[in-house]
Amino acid sequence: MGNLAEWATCVVALISAYLILSQLKNDHERSRRQLATEMMFVWARSQKSETSSVRNFVRNLSLQECQFLVEMTPFHVSNTQEHINLLNASLEPKFSHFDISTITNGNIIKVEGQYLAHIRSVAIDYLNTLESILSAWHSGTASRKIIEEQFVFLRNLAWTSLPQFRNANQMWNSNVDPYPCITSFIAIANHGPTPVLGDLP
Repeated sequence: MGNLAEWATCVVALISAYLILSQLKNDHERSRRQLATEMMFVWARSQKSETSSVRNFVRNLSLQECQFLVEMTPFHVSNTQEHINLLNASLEPKFSHFDISTITNGNIIKVEGQYLAHIRSVAIDYLNTLESILSAWHSGTASRKIIEEQFVFLRNLAWTSLPQFRNANQMWNSNVDPYPCITSFIAIANHGPTPVLGDLP
């Protein structure tokens, strides 16, 4: 009887331990899903009316032009309808009296002063928000599956991560990548499925 009682106690203890571990795992997974959801709200709130226009303007800049932008050095772009539309959409929400003709000189549009600073600020805020969210993906503190589903556009449309502007920032930052989690997120897609994709156990 003594051995049977000890065996029964061990079984009960093992079952209890299993239930506790299962509950902890479920709680952990729930908290990771919740954090990923909260990150989606952070992302949505960060998107200003001019964010997509600034992103589309910066995506078309050369590496040298991106370096000028990072260094706050005035530069110019060609006077095309696309540039006019993007700059109007990028600057009018911030500067109510913005007039594109004041920075136009023949076949070029000058990007300088407060306009250059605003475009730079919006582009950096865009990347900083992405990096913050993807740092939670990288560390596994938020559900990787949810984040990968919501930010699949970064992998399908490489330009959305502003690679030239990120490269210019890296060069300005003594060749240290200031956005390592964005780089990692995209690199994993380029190399196909790996064990880190999907939710962690």
